[in-house]
Amino acid sequence: MFSVWLNQSTHFSTTSANDPNGGKLVIGGTDTSLYNGTFSFLPILPRPYNTDGGQFSPSYFWTVAGKSISIRGGINIPAGSGTQVLVDTGTTLMTVDPDTFKNLITALSNNTASVFIPDSSRGIYACSCELRSTLPDIFINLGANGIPFVLTSTDYIMVGGSSGQCLLAIMPLKPSGANLWILGARFIQRYYTVFDFANAQVGFAVAADGRIPGNGQPLTAGDLAAGNSGTGFTVGSKRPSSAAISVALCGHLFSFWFLFFLSFWDI
Repeated sequence: MFSVWLNQSTHFSTTSANDPNGGKLVIGGTDTSLYNGTFSFLPILPRPYNTDGGQFSPSYFWTVAGKSISIRGGINIPAGSGTQVLVDTGTTLMTVDPDTFKNLITALSNNTASVFIPDSSRGIYACSCELRSTLPDIFINLGANGIPFVLTSTDYIMVGGSSGQCLLAIMPLKPSGANLWILGARFIQRYYTVFDFANAQVGFAVAADGRIPGNGQPLTAGDLAAGNSGTGFTVGSKRPSSAAISVALCGHLFSFWFLFFLSFWDI
């Protein structure tokens, strides 16, 4: 087992009150100062495809079931049939399949297509930073029962564009032969993540924000064996500062190549 915390703050300074590290990797356990409350666990699933022709493989990646994306006070967007969600420390943003993405930006735009502007050169979408505080919370609903994981607009809208623009931290992606979403560093900044090899599951708890130490409940062997899915998280909070697109790669963060290997570890 190992667990990962990524700092939400952009202020990496050893002289400030913020945690000076870009992230932390805990081998063999968790650090209760890096998260709050308890974990919600989800079983990992057979990986949806392999690179040798797009055929189903009986081996596993750190992949969970995707149920839907919903908007607070708004609509629910069902995931495509058989959608699987890869939890990946080696990806900076989040991705969903093109159909889900189209429905999501339409809903967030309140059916106004001009709110999000595609940047074809980078494959991402931009919007005015003035809209960042007005956009609603969204929920990534995972597992067969749709356990909710809330993201505020400060999670899914990043400061980092040009000419007063912000960037949507979700982009469309559809690998051949698979309905696959990816929850990258932007999601893991919000949710401290446990990768539990022995019990074939991934656990999420609300991450400490890098300014105030967390007060997490210790995770025991019994908790891991029980694999309680929990109730998820429906109340979000704004990030401590405007997170730039490069935040996941800043500071004294351990090598992302090492994390990339771990998160794609074929078990």
